[in-house]
Amino acid sequence: MLPVRHGDGAQDLNALLRVGARDVIVDLSHPVSLARELDFHRAQPQHFGAPAATSQPYRTPGFSGSVATGASCNCEVISVIPHCNGTHTESAGHLTREPLDAERVVPSGLLPALLLSVVPVAASDVSETSDLAAQTAFAPQALIIRSARAPTLPYLSRDAAQAIVQHGIEHLVVDLPSLDREHDEGRLTAHRVFFGLAPGDSSLQQVRRPAATVTELALIPESLTDGPCLLELQIPAWRGDAVPSRPLLYALLEPAVGLPQTGQPESRRDRRNCGAIGGNPGGIGGIAEQSAGSGASPKRSLAHRSVAQAERRQMGLAETVLRG
Repeated sequence: MLPVRHGDGAQDLNALLRVGARDVIVDLSHPVSLARELDFHRAQPQHFGAPAATSQPYRTPGFSGSVATGASCNCEVISVIPHCNGTHTESAGHLTREPLDAERVVPSGLLPALLLSVVPVAASDVSETSDLAAQTAFAPQALIIRSARAPTLPYLSRDAAQAIVQHGIEHLVVDLPSLDREHDEGRLTAHRVFFGLAPGDSSLQQVRRPAATVTELALIPESLTDGPCLLELQIPAWRGDAVPSRPLLYALLEPAVGLPQTGQPESRRDRRNCGAIGGNPGGIGGIAEQSAGSGASPKRSLAHRSVAQAERRQMGLAETVLRG
């Protein structure tokens, strides 16, 4: 077998970037993909009753579409529903009569981002608030939410979505199939709050946040450390309100502010998946948990994981949850 390289970029490629008023050192050599691998011939994500994504040879008279069956080359026909079959990025066009292609909305290049881990707890067990003092080393434009495993599918609460909007988050990445409950009678509450579309409205002209994007069903490795990082949303040049996507997370290196001292050995520098670079406490939480079955579900929220509380305090993240 020929060795095939996958994942890493150029070796030892670090950059000093200005993010807002702060300088950060970014590891461009080892981006972490947050996309789920979609295998057309094995188990794969299937949500909302959608069929599996498929891939089969393109056959015409005299051409089988597969080298294994005698064709000169492989040529496949792929069928996929982006909203249901894998990691995808969507625009407010998901909710409007008029089209808004995700390709027109997804920004090019790197975005200042914050990775935050949350875990489901009963809303009645916590005193939730949306009074946040979110001042990390830079103001994030993107928020990556990693949810702990739960017996039923979580979803974003209304207050959580509102707080995320209030903190200027334009691009939201979650490891959930949807921001909303799987069966919510078409309300799509969190989607509407995040995109700025009132209940019952369906015109693109009524959308208050047309530049916002939502990326769902991401795969966020447990090895990543909560905190500031940079995010790149990679999508194909497809038309549609939702398209398959590959979010890439880029680490910040320590020391996070300023260049390393001359002659400082590489081994003495702290390589982190998401580097902390100070700032005052601040954080975002509040996700609700989907109950099994149809529409009825108990309201729950996601608080921060207690196992990481001490580390997040060190990184300047608050242990705040929002009302579910």
